[in-house]
Amino acid sequence: MKRSILYLTLLVMVLGAAGCGSTKQDHEVRSFNDLSAVPAFTCQDLNGNEVNNDIFQDNKLTLINIWATT
Repeated sequence: MKRSILYLTLLVMVLGAAGCGSTKQDHEVRSFNDLSAVPAFTCQDLNGNEVNNDIFQDNKLTLINIWATT
């Protein structure tokens, strides 16, 4: 019993150490100039009304907080 707990503990430690490995990941770097326009989209709000990107036309800066519900 003690031996199986020891093996299980060692396995968890090895898998945990392997999961924390440091590998370089290439990420695409984009400037703010590339992000100046909102792509066209259409969705529904919580009341079932259709919403599209026209609601952002009159604003210079818009912060969007997206939540998903099921």
